[in-house]
Amino acid sequence: MESRISNWEAEFDEFKKSQEEFRISQAKFRTEFKTTTDSILLQLKLLAAKLGVESYAATPTHQPFIKSTSPLSLSLSREIESNCSQASILPQGKGSSPRESG
Repeated sequence: MESRISNWEAEFDEFKKSQEEFRISQAKFRTEFKTTTDSILLQLKLLAAKLGVESYAATPTHQPFIKSTSPLSLSLSREIESNCSQASILPQGKGSSPRESG
C-alpha cells in the first residue's frame, strides 16, 4: 500500500513538473508570437507611411475592400496590366476587357 502511495506521489510530482514545463513553453510561445506580430505590424505601419496609405482605410467597414481599393493594389494592378499589354497578353489593349468590347 505504501509503495502505491509513493508511486502515486512520484507520478503526481512528474505531472506537476510537466505541467510547469508546459506553462513555461506556452509563455515563451506567446512572447515570441507577440514579438513577431508586433514586428510585422510595425513593418506594415512603416510601409503604409512610406506609401502614404491612410490609416482610416483599415476600419472594420472597409476591411473587405482594402485589397481592391488601396493605392498599392491599384498601383500593382496598373503595373501588371501594363506588363500584360506589353507582352500582348491582353489582345483588346490595355485595360479593356472582353465584356467592354462585346
